[in-house]
Amino acid sequence: MKLHIWHWFGDLVTMEWWDDLWLNEGFATIMGMKAADYAENSTSRTSQLFYEHTVKAFRFDQVAHQAHALSYKISSVREVARRFDRITYLKAAAVLRMVEHTVGENIFREGLRSFLRNYKFKNARSDDLIRVLRHKYIYYNFFKFE
Repeated sequence: MKLHIWHWFGDLVTMEWWDDLWLNEGFATIMGMKAADYAENSTSRTSQLFYEHTVKAFRFDQVAHQAHALSYKISSVREVARRFDRITYLKAAAVLRMVEHTVGENIFREGLRSFLRNYKFKNARSDDLIRVLRHKYIYYNFFKFE
C-alpha cells in the first residue's frame, strides 16, 4: 500500500530536488495509514502515528549527532544517500500529521487536492505545499461562510 501511495505522490508530483525528499516519504507514510484505516473502517493506524512516529522523531531530535532539519540544501550524491534515514521518515510523517491537526482535516485534504492538481506532472518544493495550504486555510477561515 505504502509503495503505491509513494508512486502516486512521487510520480504525479515530483520533488524539485532532494532537499524535499521528506515530502514523498511523509506522504507515503501518512496516506498509507489513512488508506488502511479507511479500508478497515478504523482510526487505529493514524492514532498510532503519534506514538510510533512523532515520539520517536522527537527522541532522535534530542540527540545532537542524529538530529537534522527535514529540508536543507543538498549538493552531493553522498548527501542524498544520507537523507534516506530513519529520522527523515519518522519526522516527515509526524510533521505532516501536525500540519493536518493545525489547519484541520478538511483544509488539509482540500489543500492536498489543490497541490496535486496544480503541480500534476511537475516539480514542486515544500514551499509550494505550504503556499497551497496557507491559501486554503485563509479561504476557509476568512472567506467561506457556511
